[in-house]
Amino acid sequence: MHERSEIELRIDGGGSGAEDRIRRALAGLDPDAAVRMDAETGIAHLVTRADTLDVVDALRRAGLEATAMPG
Repeated sequence: MHERSEIELRIDGGGSGAEDRIRRALAGLDPDAAVRMDAETGIAHLVTRADTLDVVDALRRAGLEATAMPG
């Protein structure tokens, strides 16, 4: 596990329940992750100890298409 860092991801196909789905998908990686989903833009803002690639993989396994935003 890494130090906590902020990750921004574009989420496709999440719908209105995307924030809860993201939290459930991350529970195994970092149960203390902070998640805020902007439904209007489709951007999820995460603060987590998990690696970005692991987060994207967990979200894809949960049925969410996630793309890391540069920054």
